[in-house]
Amino acid sequence: MYLSTKDNIAILGVLLSIANIINPLLTAISSYLLPLFVKSNKDFKSLVAMVKKWSLLFGSMSILLVIIGYFFGQYLITMLFGSKYNNLGILIVYPFIVQGINIFFQPYKVALNAIKRTDVNFWILIPRSILAISVGYFLVRKYGLAGVFYTKIIENIVYQLVYYVLYIKIVKRGKTSVEACL
Repeated sequence: MYLSTKDNIAILGVLLSIANIINPLLTAISSYLLPLFVKSNKDFKSLVAMVKKWSLLFGSMSILLVIIGYFFGQYLITMLFGSKYNNLGILIVYPFIVQGINIFFQPYKVALNAIKRTDVNFWILIPRSILAISVGYFLVRKYGLAGVFYTKIIENIVYQLVYYVLYIKIVKRGKTSVEACL
């Protein structure tokens, strides 16, 4: 946002806060799931089945959130922040997409935490940050505020896909040897 104006920074704050309304619910569901997943952390078949089951719920939640953002995002912003932020157009949907991506992949993150692989998040965050800064610089310069969200969408997709791939590799390896994954 160093490359932008004060007004754009204010709009960014409003947009991010409106999409983050769901964070307490997401945290609560993840906290509920962690002990359930921990019970299955020695039986990877059971863990994979639970992840698949919960992925349906989280996938539905993420689609619903994007739909809400598309149809009711402007109304929510006007209701919570007043008419100052009217007519933001398609920008309103972007933070809901970013949050939807995070929600969709949440079961994989919880599963890795359940099998005590919290180190995965640490190692992925380093390249994620580098990607966000390098891609963000060019996208913000070219697209302004929309570039911030393009960057967030790209880095979130890459981060979550890497998380998913590592989940798959660890769980596959864990089917033959649980101790090797711990």
